[in-house]
Amino acid sequence: PPSHPDNSKQDDEPQPEHPPDAEADDDDNDPPYPEPTSEQDLLPPPNFNPFFTLIEDTTSGDHHHPYVHYVFADDDPVIVTAAAMRSLGLDDTHYLPQNIPDREHEHSLGHHGEAEEESVHQAESPLPPPIPGVKERYILVNVAADGHTVVDAQSMSPDWQITSADVRSAPSFDQESPDHTYMLQIKGVELPRKGKGKAKGEAGEGKLKQAMDAVQGDPFAAMDSLIQDVDRSLQIASKIS
Repeated sequence: PPSHPDNSKQDDEPQPEHPPDAEADDDDNDPPYPEPTSEQDLLPPPNFNPFFTLIEDTTSGDHHHPYVHYVFADDDPVIVTAAAMRSLGLDDTHYLPQNIPDREHEHSLGHHGEAEEESVHQAESPLPPPIPGVKERYILVNVAADGHTVVDAQSMSPDWQITSADVRSAPSFDQESPDHTYMLQIKGVELPRKGKGKAKGEAGEGKLKQAMDAVQGDPFAAMDSLIQDVDRSLQIASKIS
């Protein structure tokens, strides 16, 4: 039979080992995670769980369950500034960045906007309002990336200082529960104010009299009790972070 011409061409270019859509299919299988931008915060770590927080005042023996605010590395640290201002007895709204109105909105107001520019725009505090009659103390705890290790802890109140801070497993009635809860336990002591009771040696005489009254007037037992109090104070001072 007559032969037909071969119209097929042989491509001299090397063929790819994988079809073009293979790489795209692999990308579709990856879990979506948004890249951080200036307008988008990072997501919390997947293993993050809030702490059950307990504060113990070893001076009075009181226990407190505080308000807890979590500040992540990419959050605005203005809440820390507000806590520092309140620890100094100041109104944090007077020192935080003020809410400046939109310039375009001001121009649209015409001459009425000029009068509003002279008014003071009060800053909004990121903290709850102070409770009348309640003394507030603020503690700053730095937690490691694993979510359950305390790197350091600092008290912003000069009259109350931390002696220990650690994270342990929280007590639970359901021991077989898969949800693991951690408890942040902070211990601290109340410190006397500087210069309190130091006028003309009255504090020393008062302490000696109280110690002698406690041991039926024995001066040697009273002095031994005062020395033990000093030793306990030194041990507490060595624990303050």
